[in-house]
Amino acid sequence: MSVFTNEVVGPLTDVELRATPVPISGTVTATPTGTQDVNVTNASLAVTGPLTDAELRATPVPISGTVSVGASPSVATVTSVSVSPTVATLSASNASRTKCIVHNENGTLFVKLGSGASSTSYSYRLTSNAVVEIAGYTGIITATKATGTSDALVTEVGI
Repeated sequence: MSVFTNEVVGPLTDVELRATPVPISGTVTATPTGTQDVNVTNASLAVTGPLTDAELRATPVPISGTVSVGASPSVATVTSVSVSPTVATLSASNASRTKCIVHNENGTLFVKLGSGASSTSYSYRLTSNAVVEIAGYTGIITATKATGTSDALVTEVGI
């Protein structure tokens, strides 16, 4: 299932959303998984009253603008990184990275999306044998341990 986002300026009321079709402009980018069917038509669908789940699924929702379907990831690299109380880089900035998976082997691992991970400045706190999947972030990922040293297995997925 692909996720599409559209920037909206100002709040829309329920009445405004149902009164006229909401146009989508600009570029829509999707990263598919598995087989994807895409139908794009130049049509509008007027909505009156609440829609049921069956009604929403019965008719395709029209999208206008440019639709780009991203390439499926084709590269996965697994690296073992030794982490101690000194900050370690788990993954350098990588514009081609689509996902990063971090597996903590032992102890408590403090993972930060950015530089300078610490036990008080982190994005994820992983206990022994815990895993975190980070998608859509391409910047540097750092980590540190409060005490001791152990490995973190880092899988970078990219195109």
